[in-house]
Amino acid sequence: MPGKHKNRQSFRDPVRPRGQRLSEYERTQVLTLYNTAGWNKTVIARELGLAHSTVRLCISEGYFTPKRPPGRRPILTTGKRRRLIHRATLDAYHRRLSYDEIAQLEGLNLCRRSLLKAFERE
Repeated sequence: MPGKHKNRQSFRDPVRPRGQRLSEYERTQVLTLYNTAGWNKTVIARELGLAHSTVRLCISEGYFTPKRPPGRRPILTTGKRRRLIHRATLDAYHRRLSYDEIAQLEGLNLCRRSLLKAFERE
């Protein structure tokens, strides 16, 4: 997907989810191609299907693995949210249930606000 500049193009793989961190193998690949093989950042981004900024940040950070993202872990993960949506849209009986009843069926103890936000996202 092109950025805001029409002459620039991203080499990011469209299948790869946004915000996904590089694995240790991918980091090693980027750093090896840059330091040992002498490739430039644009070529590495194109060949590995990564955004140019991702390659640039990986090279600037070096061989150290990045820290975990700061902040509290989410109560309702993507998998749990998808399970809720799937259960709520399963059949006519489940579509008539309230959000609280669907959460109880899935074994989740969530407040009303969290449930509303989860269903708004989908």
